[in-house]
Amino acid sequence: MPNMTMQTTLWLALLMGAIAIVNAALMAWLWRFPMVPDPTGRDPHGVSSAPRFPTNVHRALGYVFALAYVALLFEMVPRAWEFRVATPVSVVHGILGVAVGVILAIKIAVIRRYQRFGHRLPWIGGALAVTTLVVAALGIIPAWMVLRPRAPLSPELARGREVVSRKCNQCHGASTIASEHEDARKWNRITREMQRFSRTIPGKEPITDDERILAAAYLAHTLGEVEDDDGEEEEDTEEEADEEQDRGGRGRGRGRGGR
Repeated sequence: MPNMTMQTTLWLALLMGAIAIVNAALMAWLWRFPMVPDPTGRDPHGVSSAPRFPTNVHRALGYVFALAYVALLFEMVPRAWEFRVATPVSVVHGILGVAVGVILAIKIAVIRRYQRFGHRLPWIGGALAVTTLVVAALGIIPAWMVLRPRAPLSPELARGREVVSRKCNQCHGASTIASEHEDARKWNRITREMQRFSRTIPGKEPITDDERILAAAYLAHTLGEVEDDDGEEEEDTEEEADEEQDRGGRGRGRGRGGR
């Protein structure tokens, strides 16, 4: 299964956030209608007398939300097994992402099987909406920082952004990439190391030399710092050591995973 691009995960996060807001508002409106006796007798609190159309819209949006969440899980869970470097944002993002799934499962269980707890649905739905919005923000903000979708770019930098979105995103989430602020020389070294890893991790698309150069240029342009001339000698030494590692087929692990 092909890996999602960073743009795809960004749009899925935006979709889930939008559905969380709309469904929370719909739920608050639907619960204003009085309850009537449940003809099946399963729910002692009765069932809502709300109109069917908005009720069905609420249900359909819930299905779309669940599908988007599952799609993101297929992208995020394999990456979690390769964690080497984690930022505070990625840790919180992961924990709350799991919490969204737990709350969603509880809501579905109440609706489908445990109707006697139906009077708790507004609280469960509210918790789901709030948690989803926090998770979406923790994913959307770093992705926007990395992609800068509205920034004018040269053709070379635009190609570099596509490489970052498609290839770097295989192992690293946006929050991990956005946490790095390095000069061009360090980005060159980092991307060389990631290129080595892309050739050794099963299921990942290798990064070509041209793609690595484009990615390093884009990251230096977007997340870079001004180079310090005083540190040139030290950086040259580190770069030579990396080249020696390339020749010897070795490599040290800066990190293969991140959210």
